[in-house]
Amino acid sequence: MKLRTGSHVLIIYEGREIEGHVRIASENQRSLALVFDGMLGGYVGMMPVVDNGDGYRDLVEGKPVEVRPI
Repeated sequence: MKLRTGSHVLIIYEGREIEGHVRIASENQRSLALVFDGMLGGYVGMMPVVDNGDGYRDLVEGKPVEVRPI
């Protein structure tokens, strides 16, 4: 899965789904800044995530975040 800056994605967090896009992606795609219209958990409009080897997790609570390209 190649996620780059500008990629349209489906973000799944705490059982909720929302469409958004990758605002910033690190060169190795391990760190992403995801933007979306709405709220997911305590995130409003933006969520930073990092892949620690077993999938993406949000940076504040470390909860799993599924990011699928659309």
